[in-house]
Amino acid sequence: MKNEAYLDLMSIEGLGEKRLTKLMDFFGPPEVIFKKSSAELEEAKIGDKVAAAIASYTRSEETKKALGTLKEIGARIITCMDPEYPKLLLNSPAAPPVLFVRGELRSEEKLALAIVGTRRATGYGRAATERLSRELAARGVVIVSGAARGIDTLAHKGCLAAGGRTIAVLGCGIDIPYPPENEKLFDAISSQGAVVSEFVPGTPPAPGLFPQRNRIIAWLSHGVVAVEAGAKSGALITARLAAEGGREVFAVPGGIFSHQSTGTNKLLKEGAKLVSRVEDILEEFGAVYKPLDSNDTQDTIDQSALTEVERRIYKLLGPDPVHVDSLVDKLGIASNELHPILLNMELKGIIKQLPGMRFVRVL
Repeated sequence: MKNEAYLDLMSIEGLGEKRLTKLMDFFGPPEVIFKKSSAELEEAKIGDKVAAAIASYTRSEETKKALGTLKEIGARIITCMDPEYPKLLLNSPAAPPVLFVRGELRSEEKLALAIVGTRRATGYGRAATERLSRELAARGVVIVSGAARGIDTLAHKGCLAAGGRTIAVLGCGIDIPYPPENEKLFDAISSQGAVVSEFVPGTPPAPGLFPQRNRIIAWLSHGVVAVEAGAKSGALITARLAAEGGREVFAVPGGIFSHQSTGTNKLLKEGAKLVSRVEDILEEFGAVYKPLDSNDTQDTIDQSALTEVERRIYKLLGPDPVHVDSLVDKLGIASNELHPILLNMELKGIIKQLPGMRFVRVL
């Protein structure tokens, strides 16, 4: 496997990202580093213990297993010296020297935007995320997120539904599907974009790894869109890192009584651009995205294609979930007659059923 010697280096205890970068800057690729004596390695100021460990290194069974895992899942190792390493990330502060990748990474993306937010999305947040990700993807924008529950997952799914490219950045080893319910989603992302991790295979998810992961989300993107975020949300970390890296920061406004919008409303106070439609984002990037044509996703549907009852249901639904009993009362239709109509509208892709027999409008 190409670049497998980098995994050997990463497996050495005490050789963190900073020391690894220092070594590579000083000597070059690991094939050169492993030929150096302990005394020579100490010239890079990495410490005598680490230098001795490198000089006496032999590949462990654990590293052999990790390499086997990468081959098994179709992942590979790319480094900051490879042509496919993303230039946006490479030119950012403290870019990781090594990435593990499933799928296709491109050194340059015309326009890549991160969509981030809470794991506990409201109906409003779900609808906003699905619409923005779908409409951005339809215009050729690459969607970057962290594959977490809630807003992240919805962003990836909305992009995939529009046939767009999406990149998921993990806070664990690339071989660990986390959250586990997204295992099939990771397969879809890797075939229509890329799944990325800077952590060696087998690294379990841990709270301290996610803020580290967030910097890659921010720096892989030209801008960050926060949809819903609480006062201490990781999405705020991503937005801060984006701002520090000279990226654009956007936020979807939320209700003043919504805990999930405390963070996004704070971002707006601090100067993030308010987003109420996709054009609010795209106008900041000139004409680097493709125009929307008549065959792409539209903001609204042709209501003339709906039956009279379907039009009434469509008007009653919005981004906030409505229970089926409420629809029965407002429509004056028996429950056994309403369910087939709702199912038909779901199949058309214009409404969605949420847990607890609640429905929201999708388009």
